[in-house]
Amino acid sequence: DLEIYPNIDSNRNIDCKLQLAQALKKANICSYLEIISTARVPLVKFTDIESNLNVDVCFERESGIIAADEINSLQMQFPVLRPLTYFLKYFLWFRNLNEPFRGGMGSYLLQMLIVNLIQTHPIRSTRRWRDVDSEISLGGWLMAFFELYGNRFNYSELGICPYPKAHYFLKEDRGMKLYD
Repeated sequence: DLEIYPNIDSNRNIDCKLQLAQALKKANICSYLEIISTARVPLVKFTDIESNLNVDVCFERESGIIAADEINSLQMQFPVLRPLTYFLKYFLWFRNLNEPFRGGMGSYLLQMLIVNLIQTHPIRSTRRWRDVDSEISLGGWLMAFFELYGNRFNYSELGICPYPKAHYFLKEDRGMKLYD
């Protein structure tokens, strides 16, 4: 992801996105190009023609830089976060569930779910909690992720707050709408 802060007023951001898209197309450096102006965070998406890397470019969103710093810190704290994220991102991509603006799950949400799992895993409450990262394999974490979020988690009543200290909360207590 890339954050851009143009030195113009925010009413012209759509022009910036269009200008970037036109420049990318003219330079013939992308195999895929899309402007998504209706997303919560409007962006330009493209795939680099040489590396085949997918790039998301958004404008004037400092929250992305803050989130990147948080994620880097969490990856240092929880070594399993990065490889588990890579695998699950591929899993979601393969099923076309990786684009939030299309109803899928983005990277930040996915990593927050993984961090919550790591912080709240039952083994953390045992006497061996300090060795948990070396005792559970990547496959074990993967199965725990699918078990928790695929079978057990009560999405209709509970919310997750993984950072800075993991905990669950009742949605009703925060005025959130409950769904069956």
